[in-house]
Amino acid sequence: MTRFRRPGRILPKECKDLEITAQAFELRKQGCDYNAIGLMLGISHNTAFKYCDQVLNQMKEEITETAESVRAIEIARLDAIVEAHWPMRSVAKSAEVIMKTMERRARYIGLDAPSTDLLDAATSLRDFLQGARSNIGLPPTPEATSEADAAESEE
Repeated sequence: MTRFRRPGRILPKECKDLEITAQAFELRKQGCDYNAIGLMLGISHNTAFKYCDQVLNQMKEEITETAESVRAIEIARLDAIVEAHWPMRSVAKSAEVIMKTMERRARYIGLDAPSTDLLDAATSLRDFLQGARSNIGLPPTPEATSEADAAESEE
């Protein structure tokens, strides 16, 4: 017969695991390595690592949730500022407040972040293709030749 347990109920073994997890993490914070933690708590070093990793992952999730909540609150505040000044947008002072608020909002949501990843990828691909062409004996592409000429003339 399968026994079901009520949600939220912690079994004695789970209580013991929680206690050991807390102890393992406390020892790790004090600078102990996983082998030492395992020896002190009577568990393997892999289990010591697993327990500490669980605590760190839980902390990371909580911090991420907190940061997202703060960001959402700040964006809502910025939206309220824009909404309050929007009817007076033809007045220079209100227009300035709106523009500064929109700039701040764009920074919060990452619209102003530089997008160098795509440029770096394109440059790497171009360099790879030029190298491949030279490896199989083909001449460089015309744009590569003109870039090399331009670089030489700058020197």
